[in-house]
Amino acid sequence: MNKYLKNIVLFSLILFLANCTTTAKKFSKKKENCKKLHTYFTQSKDCLGLSFQTYYDKKNTEYEKQHDIIVNAISDQIYQNIITNDQGWEVYEDIIKDFTDADDKAKYLTNVIYRFK
Repeated sequence: MNKYLKNIVLFSLILFLANCTTTAKKFSKKKENCKKLHTYFTQSKDCLGLSFQTYYDKKNTEYEKQHDIIVNAISDQIYQNIITNDQGWEVYEDIIKDFTDADDKAKYLTNVIYRFK
């Protein structure tokens, strides 16, 4: 019986980890679709926001608000000619990659927001 319980726990853990990876991959595909549909980062804000909300909002509604602040901050830097459109996409992709890897996602997003101030 004990061996059976260990197998169930191990299977559940593997399934959980696979589901986390799947969420990141699905969002990455949506992000790429937004990039193809809207060449300019500043025009993709709604698309990125909806895609992010679809995959991460279930876990924490605060993520969505923080994501929108970050996307707007990147857009503002593009509008002000501080960074180029390509640099904006690179910054966003780096942020999302690090967000996916972060243990404390809310804290990570908060730190990113402070970096833009």
